[in-house]
Amino acid sequence: MPTAGSTEALQTDTARTQLRAEALAALEETAARQWRQGPAGRWAHRELPVGQMHMVMVLHEIGPATVGALAEALGISLPSASSALDRLEEHGLAIRTRDDADRRVVHAALSPEGIAAAEAASGYHHQEALQLLCGFDTQELQALLKVLAAVHRCLEGGSHQSRG
Repeated sequence: MPTAGSTEALQTDTARTQLRAEALAALEETAARQWRQGPAGRWAHRELPVGQMHMVMVLHEIGPATVGALAEALGISLPSASSALDRLEEHGLAIRTRDDADRRVVHAALSPEGIAAAEAASGYHHQEALQLLCGFDTQELQALLKVLAAVHRCLEGGSHQSRG
């Protein structure tokens, strides 16, 4: 027979599970809405899938790289990276060059248009985040910082359990 303490713990776990589900749904809806309204939504009109947009952003972050290094950074196969790079070239967002010393090695870099697209997306996200945060009061900003610290702790392999 459950004790009062175990019943309370079960109710707390159930409530926490419900809150997580609600938070996840809210985060997913917010992300989807922002995706549709932001550069990602505009990029979709260019028939550029999310995976290829991701490749643009990774290339912007790491700079010119071999196709193998790019595939590794994205966690995809070399043929998949090469195929995605083909699409980026077709859209004028990337440039592929062969290594002078070893013609088997292919380097990928963003074209000027690709750099502009990545910078527009990065700048857009920064502006949107700043605008959003301007609507928060001091207590809300402090609560957000506390939540983000917990997110970082969990991402770094720390405790995945809520603290009360």
